[in-house]
Amino acid sequence: MDLLPLNDPRWLELDHRNWFQGKRSSWVPEAPFVPDELSKLRDNPADLGRFNDLWPWVCSEGTAWAAAYAVVPYAVEFAERLAPERRFDYCPRHAKSEGWRDLRFRGDFLASRRYP
Repeated sequence: MDLLPLNDPRWLELDHRNWFQGKRSSWVPEAPFVPDELSKLRDNPADLGRFNDLWPWVCSEGTAWAAAYAVVPYAVEFAERLAPERRFDYCPRHAKSEGWRDLRFRGDFLASRRYP
């Protein structure tokens, strides 16, 4: 799977909840810049709390925001770096949301991946 580089300026164009037209909304200043969060997860993929905190920003309220489609390949990469019994943990706690189904990224996808 190809990853959109974390320093790619196109991340600014990928909206998510409370991130529009390249910036966070003024009414929710804590909205994350997704590449910053992914960078931290790349350093520590076992930080599932960080991933679970990030996911509702990119896939929430029945909406898979544009940024979600760029996050999924990273989630797969991070899951692959965990012990086999922990890989399914990267299926977010919101796995039953419409957005997650829209992304067609479920445990069966992770389970079908080949792991070294």
